[in-house]
Amino acid sequence: MTPVGFELRHLRAFVQLAGTRHFGLAAEALGITQPALSQTIKALEDWLGVRLFDRGQRRVTLTAAGSLFLTEARRTLEQAGRAEHVGRRAGRGQAGLVEIGYVGSAAFSPVFAGIIGGFREANSEIVLRLTQLPSVVLVERIAQGSLDCGFLRTPLPALPRGVFTRILAREMLVVAMPEAHRMASAARCRIADLADESFIQYQPQPGAGLHHLVAGLCHAAGFEPRIAQTVPQVATMICLVRAGLGIALVPETMAGMALDGVVYLPLVDEAAGTELHLAGRHPEPSPAARAFLRRGTAIARSDKFR
Repeated sequence: MTPVGFELRHLRAFVQLAGTRHFGLAAEALGITQPALSQTIKALEDWLGVRLFDRGQRRVTLTAAGSLFLTEARRTLEQAGRAEHVGRRAGRGQAGLVEIGYVGSAAFSPVFAGIIGGFREANSEIVLRLTQLPSVVLVERIAQGSLDCGFLRTPLPALPRGVFTRILAREMLVVAMPEAHRMASAARCRIADLADESFIQYQPQPGAGLHHLVAGLCHAAGFEPRIAQTVPQVATMICLVRAGLGIALVPETMAGMALDGVVYLPLVDEAAGTELHLAGRHPEPSPAARAFLRRGTAIARSDKFR
């Protein structure tokens, strides 16, 4: 009977017979009977419409068509083997694609760099695709499934159903100011000391993000911040500080962005802190994303970042 197409088992049988040139030896290597091997080869030849072997009494030889087909059959089996390998690794969370969102200030945290770099080093077959987004949009896309996870800071936006977060690190805010500022030589300051300053602020989000945190801290200190500029990028804030347009409250890890003309002053206010969170989704269908969330939490909790 002519098969409806051929399968990998037909190619494996053909390649094995082409290698041994003997039905008995090939059948033994394949773990099947000799009649079963003969039927498999004949079915393949019937489907292709060409004779692949010249049969002798003791041995078989490849025809010209068989020699050409052998090259492609080996390539097909090799590719199938690679596909099987990738599929199995993907099922174990060792291959695939992870879509990651992050707020701009998160990228300056050593925890962020440690998680991304450590995961890539340990999982070379998983592609990490990163997109910078506002925190409100970030959690919405996680809930919708277009992102697998994301890095964001407190204050957190309202979390849609199924979205969760894990705390990775806590850090204090510092004041970025021009080095010519009257307080630049001080050891530290209070938020109340900034009442007369012009603020460079983050673009606001509904009840979330560092704009909301800074506004709340100023209100608790007895004043409303006078906002000179609002910007979407935390790095842009530092550049505008250097240009003398105002001061900015930023996470302390931003002090690693050393620009000439900018100094960073610690705050004494205990409430002036922010947490870095890793957000994910329940249930998480992607094994690669689950592996990233597990690994990210483990790296963040390691001694290096405590």
